[in-house]
Amino acid sequence: MEYRHKSPIGTFKIRQAEDGWRLFIDNTAVSTYPSPEAAYYDISHQSTGWDEWDRLSLIDIPELPKWEKRPASENGN
Repeated sequence: MEYRHKSPIGTFKIRQAEDGWRLFIDNTAVSTYPSPEAAYYDISHQSTGWDEWDRLSLIDIPELPKWEKRPASENGN
């Protein structure tokens, strides 16, 4: 499973992995989380560890259930 959201600076992807849920911005892996909700929390609070996002003025992000969802077989890039 993968959640996607296009932001002004790139596409956030929260992708299921063997060791949890991995956060990507475009194709750059940022961090791994125990759940998609934990990754979403850091994105929405701009505390991902990715400075280009975290340093921006506060940007409103839709709630996770509103993100595009894709099955694992469609994750690709």
